[in-house]
Amino acid sequence: MKKILFLIVLLTNNSWAGSFGAGLTGALEGVRQANEEEELRQDRKYKLELQRLHLEQLKQQQLDAAADRERRAEERRQADLQESVQSAIRRNAKLSQWKSSDPVLWARAVEIDKDVRNRPEYAQLSLDERFNYVVFIVEEEQQHQQAEMVRLAINRNQKLREWEQSDPALWGRAKEIDNVLKALPENQGLSLDERFKKVVQIVEAEQAAKAKSSIRSPKPKRSNIQT
Repeated sequence: MKKILFLIVLLTNNSWAGSFGAGLTGALEGVRQANEEEELRQDRKYKLELQRLHLEQLKQQQLDAAADRERRAEERRQADLQESVQSAIRRNAKLSQWKSSDPVLWARAVEIDKDVRNRPEYAQLSLDERFNYVVFIVEEEQQHQQAEMVRLAINRNQKLREWEQSDPALWGRAKEIDNVLKALPENQGLSLDERFKKVVQIVEAEQAAKAKSSIRSPKPKRSNIQT
């Protein structure tokens, strides 16, 4: 009887062990499959991320290449524009002279040109036309300023002021002499006051010479012979 019970227990234990082993094997296989699927998902995710990064890199390279082409094109446009501007300046005698020897007038011309080129009403002007207009404005300003300076210098010279107001002959002669003096190279460094002083001296010297000549040459006597 005891032997029969032992056999029954042994068979029962073997059956449970087999079932447990089979269950464990199945569980392990499930884990393995899950791991494989997770690895596949991670691999696909990694490949997709690489693809996305590659596409973004290509897109950025295309943008950089386009920006570089535009930059080089803009540099060429600016170089061509600068060459056109310099050529137009060389064709304009006044601007060329101011640029090389008169920094004050050149700076004023640059300032006026900046204002002109930003005005819509002058947008259709060629470079030559625009620069001619700039020269016209600068010279007009200079003439106005010069006229004001001349007026102030005349007002400071009592003789010239008197002749202008009351002696047209002497005033006209003073202007003639001044035109001669200001054209002479030796007078280029004189101020207006200095030049006008010389004008007065010359006019007065001429007047004194005329007066002396008049005194030395007596008037002819009237004849007493009657016919």
